[in-house]
Amino acid sequence: MKKGTIITSILLIAAMLLCGAGAFAAEGTSSAQGFGGEVTVNVVVEDGVITQVIAEGASETTGVGSNAIEQLPARIVEAQSVAIDGVAGATITSTAVLTAAKDALISAGMSEEDVTREVEAAAIDTTPIELTADVVVVGAGGAGMSAAVEASNHGASVIVIEKMPSIGGNTLVAGSAMNASQPTIQATQTMPADRIATVEALLALEPQHELMEVWQAEVSRELEAYKESGDNFLFDSAAFHKLQTYVGGDYVGNPELISMLCDKAIEGVYWLENLGATWKDEIVSVYGSTWTRGHNPTMDMGTAGASFVYPQYNRLIENGGTVLLNHRADELMTQDGSVVGVKGQTSDGVPFTVHANKGVVLATGGFSANEELREMYNEQWPTLMGLDTTNPPSSTGDGIIMAEAIDANLVGMGWIQLIPYSSNSLTATIDGSLYLDKDGKRFIAEDERRDVIAAATIDHNDGWFWWLVDRKTIIDELDGVSIYGKVIADMDNGVDVFYGDTLEDIAERAGMDYATLQETVDAYNASVASGVDPIGRQNMPQTIDEGPYCMFVDWIMVHHTMGGVQIDDNCQVYDVNGNVIPGLYAAGEVTGGIHGSNRLGGNAITDVVVFGRIAGTSAAAR
Repeated sequence: MKKGTIITSILLIAAMLLCGAGAFAAEGTSSAQGFGGEVTVNVVVEDGVITQVIAEGASETTGVGSNAIEQLPARIVEAQSVAIDGVAGATITSTAVLTAAKDALISAGMSEEDVTREVEAAAIDTTPIELTADVVVVGAGGAGMSAAVEASNHGASVIVIEKMPSIGGNTLVAGSAMNASQPTIQATQTMPADRIATVEALLALEPQHELMEVWQAEVSRELEAYKESGDNFLFDSAAFHKLQTYVGGDYVGNPELISMLCDKAIEGVYWLENLGATWKDEIVSVYGSTWTRGHNPTMDMGTAGASFVYPQYNRLIENGGTVLLNHRADELMTQDGSVVGVKGQTSDGVPFTVHANKGVVLATGGFSANEELREMYNEQWPTLMGLDTTNPPSSTGDGIIMAEAIDANLVGMGWIQLIPYSSNSLTATIDGSLYLDKDGKRFIAEDERRDVIAAATIDHNDGWFWWLVDRKTIIDELDGVSIYGKVIADMDNGVDVFYGDTLEDIAERAGMDYATLQETVDAYNASVASGVDPIGRQNMPQTIDEGPYCMFVDWIMVHHTMGGVQIDDNCQVYDVNGNVIPGLYAAGEVTGGIHGSNRLGGNAITDVVVFGRIAGTSAAAR
């Protein structure tokens, strides 16, 4: 038992004895602003001893902020102080919990000096850790957990190493849906006839690869059959998905990997469903997807992103797998040219070695949070210095750095995606959304490519815009809760989020000319009716004309790094000489070559699930 735990136990026993003799108990309550909303802390103090701390914050992100809500109260009681470290990766929520706890304890009669007293650090066992498994997975996000499940499904023993104190990685905070052509559901949704022109335009392009020519021929046959049917359902297919992904990435992506991505996409949807994920009924068009094929998860697991990682985690544990949190890998171990394990340190500085009998899967994500690395490779934007990222702080390119150290080949490192984003974003779906400049006017087609929207936002509107939605998004699509688990009606902060029953209300409060805003909305609704948009939007399934309305600000941020280690369709990693590195596999954003110069919205989740599964299967079979 730790020294701090012993002290706490003695204090609690003393407190209970005093209670029996008429001890004085006082309660305190206070709140502070967290990441998603208000965090409230209730405390009980008995004769100067903190006996109970309870934190509540329903709007904090599941698996991130919720960790601080769950873990910090017990640590405060154990330490008898709020002078403790927060939960890594949940800085804002941790600060809110500790701030509210401090104020609540003071209101319960404790002095500030007692509440903030320095806590003696517990002794740490520094004995090096040494473990062995068939398959070692580095990273516990969507790709890593998908790999771990499939490896364990194939009989391999699995250890997952994660440097953060919780699973999920970048996948957990994802707001997007999962792209996959789904004829059964898409056949129940209508498509405007003029969207056929979008398909035909891709068929008219000069093939840039022999596979592109194959895809065009296949889509041409499918489109001809669609026209002959006389139906107006939502046209789509795996071949069309491939064609859009390749063209949308400016022909830079690897066609073989794109084929695998799109052919296996719907399998991934069903696989997640079998693991416990649930989906909303309608296929949607997400931001930057260029087509309507996004499978939107329900919020049963807390956030949209949770549905892409928690089902795998639960199955892995059922299969006997192990997840080591707070373990940061920093070196790939090699022997006779093969990768045989990883080395690193725990968050307490304890060295560890995990040997891999069969293989190591890199699933450490991209490098959007590594400002130095992204600026070194950037060849797409004037500069990325000073830009925030939508990704968690874990996205620092660790796997890329480790792989490069053993001569792994890197591809596409200069392609870095920017998107408008904020913590107050409600949805990634664009079906009922308008992007407005500071004057309330549209400046870009909302269904454009992500790089086009980012460039227009930087050039036209100083790197930000207003995102407007109405009841059909707020209530019908989201059921009043944002993709990050926030109650939308409570998000109005009078600064960069406005919620109200009328457009006039939110326009005036946002300092925007109401007449201009109404004119913009009316013009758009007319475009929906006519099917023709003056600025070129094609996906216009619904008008914006029902309150309540919500308007929020999104800023340009670094979102996705398309470059990484080179892999084949078995997720084997290649070296700089074009040879496979035995024992090393990779999946997810740590890899390059799939998305080309521009990733379509909704393809990242498909990527982590499809290639995560392949990587785990390949490693287990070695």
